[in-house]
Amino acid sequence: MLPALDPLAPPKPRPRKAFAPQLDLPRPEIDRLEQRIDEDYTDALADHEARMRRFIRYYSRWRNLPDVQPLGQENKNNFRVPLLTWQTYGKWAKEIDSLFGEDAEIVAAGVGPSDARRVRKVAKFMQWRLFDSMRVLKPATLFSFRKILFGRSHAFMPWDTRKFRVPMDDGTWTDHVAYDGPGFHPLWPDDILVPAEDVDSIQRFSFVIRKFRMTPDALLHGQDEGHYRNLDGIYEDLVNFAENGGERDEEADYTKWVADEAEGVVRDSLSSRGSLRVWAWYGRWRKLKGRRDARIDNLQGRERYESDLLVHYLPDLQRVIGVQDLAEMYPTSEHRRPFVESALTVDGSYWGPSFGELLERLEEEMSRAHQLGDKAGAMSVGPVIFYRPDSGFDPENFVYEPFTTVAVENPQGINVVQTKADLNYPILVQQEMGAHAERCTGQTDQNLGRQSDRPNAPRTARQFIGLIEEGNVRASIDVKVLREDWREILDWGWQLETMYGSPQQFFRVTEEEARGLFQVSQGGAFLTSAERSGTFDFQLKLASSAQSREVEKERTLQLYQADMANPLINTNPRALWIVTRKVHEALCDPEFYLTIPEPAQLELPRKPAAEWIAILQGEEVFCHPEDIDEQHLRNHYKHLQEHKALPPDQQDAQAVARLAEHVAAHHQQMAQKKLMAALTNQLIGNMAQNIGTGKGLQPGGMPMSLANIGQLVQGLTGEGGEGQPGQGKPAQGQPPGMPQAA
Repeated sequence: MLPALDPLAPPKPRPRKAFAPQLDLPRPEIDRLEQRIDEDYTDALADHEARMRRFIRYYSRWRNLPDVQPLGQENKNNFRVPLLTWQTYGKWAKEIDSLFGEDAEIVAAGVGPSDARRVRKVAKFMQWRLFDSMRVLKPATLFSFRKILFGRSHAFMPWDTRKFRVPMDDGTWTDHVAYDGPGFHPLWPDDILVPAEDVDSIQRFSFVIRKFRMTPDALLHGQDEGHYRNLDGIYEDLVNFAENGGERDEEADYTKWVADEAEGVVRDSLSSRGSLRVWAWYGRWRKLKGRRDARIDNLQGRERYESDLLVHYLPDLQRVIGVQDLAEMYPTSEHRRPFVESALTVDGSYWGPSFGELLERLEEEMSRAHQLGDKAGAMSVGPVIFYRPDSGFDPENFVYEPFTTVAVENPQGINVVQTKADLNYPILVQQEMGAHAERCTGQTDQNLGRQSDRPNAPRTARQFIGLIEEGNVRASIDVKVLREDWREILDWGWQLETMYGSPQQFFRVTEEEARGLFQVSQGGAFLTSAERSGTFDFQLKLASSAQSREVEKERTLQLYQADMANPLINTNPRALWIVTRKVHEALCDPEFYLTIPEPAQLELPRKPAAEWIAILQGEEVFCHPEDIDEQHLRNHYKHLQEHKALPPDQQDAQAVARLAEHVAAHHQQMAQKKLMAALTNQLIGNMAQNIGTGKGLQPGGMPMSLANIGQLVQGLTGEGGEGQPGQGKPAQGQPPGMPQAA
């Protein structure tokens, strides 16, 4: 038994609201932080140089940048088979189609019992926030691409409040909020710097450095909003460095230099000005006790446990411009660093394999086979010619082409060697490398929608779809990891909503999407603070592929034919409507319900747990005559005790009241069933007594009409018609027509 709550006990303390003021640290402590950030940056940059060099090669292959040919071979064939390009495109397209296809949606599950009735509304809110409000499609596409090419992708995901100034008609200016909600900003591999530590999450590194650029005006606006401090005294230095600095870091912007080369733009030039470098250092630091200074190794003068700090640092000026405590910034979150990540392969390493790593050598081998075939073809078109120097033949001016005649003094001194090109070898090599690539990545010719000319190619549509499904077995592991990564992204987005969201957040949702489970008006609904305080698990339900949708259409039609032959379905109007609607939705007609209205639902018995969930969700629940009342009452009492054992802020008083009414209705129904059983036994006894006399159903030997039978029933139960003695109204929670207790 849980201990009873003491009404006189003081209320338990609650977490503070999300607010991270700037920490006022003494100058020696600021100097230590500046030195620590410089050392962390330099050490981590050297530790990750080999990894970044590999990323340069992968991005160069993606953009098909030509290799530098050795001296003397500048005019040789340098074509590279774009294996990495087409495999990346195929994987990229399938992943984005799964995330943002037509039937993709967000599903929520309540962690606590009181959250069960809010899951539908919260799920629709998160779906609106992700797809419509955040417009996450484009940034998520970039996030997915970098994961596929480099193996792991990071995104900066804080609470974003974007404003712009609007001139007013009275000559003043006001700030207009363009967006207020979670942000999603994919990062280049160059933009994130972590130490060389063996961890499995960005939250577990001892520090993380995010690099970005900001204009002096943006820094001043950030100071007004509390993100930075002490900028007024160095404003001239900010402007000077912004005007004279370039866009690129010569030491650390590895992949960005390659991207500039691929675009044909030199961004580190005099035309790129107006911003300066900013480093955001997320790290663990043991803070001082009070205002008194102490060395790093003086543990008596510092707090016992380390704190997670956010330090903004200007490397050009070597100056810290802000220090905040992440525990104050994200008080109710387990993870304090506003980063989300996704890995292509979960193999125990943080920097796992990517498509660049899997396909680099295979692409080189296919390119060599292509170059060999190109050389063989050129030899067959332009044969080798041997000639005597005194024959008069000039090879520099000779062009080998049809109908060409060349005058020479000695034709017998010229010998033409014809070469027959055999292209079977380079073709077989390329096919073999392509097969290896398919086995590594799971992207087959059939999955990519290409025709197959292999001997074992499928001959029918069923075989073709079966081969695709079998090929998806390898790719299914990537889909499972993708779903889990986006589950963590959605969880972090919901935590941001709970800490920074407005008390009344309007979101667009239709009545059809709400399905009557929450109130909708004027094309949307409001998410309240009480609903935002709940705890939920989110899952992104991935959209089905085009091949799967075609298979589903065929299965739906087969199921429809079987259902039409089933008497349990073809005699039930609502079942027929549901089956027909599924067929229309499978055949791309989702608005069937607008043409044919939904029939009334027949009341069916439900289990006690389902009734309790429906009560929590605000639905009206009736007692069904086929219910086993004793079993329902035991379960409902159990649900009531478990709910009352929750903390007061998690209890739903309205749901408890509705459950109490439902329990009372069960007691009434149980009493009515006993009365009906007694009535039936008495009638059967009367019939048995009169059978021997041959008078049938006649009390005292007198004939009994239907009216007499009705009066007899009313006399036994103590009830009568409305306005007559014994007639009562149906009990609350009872379906109409149910007999009542005396």
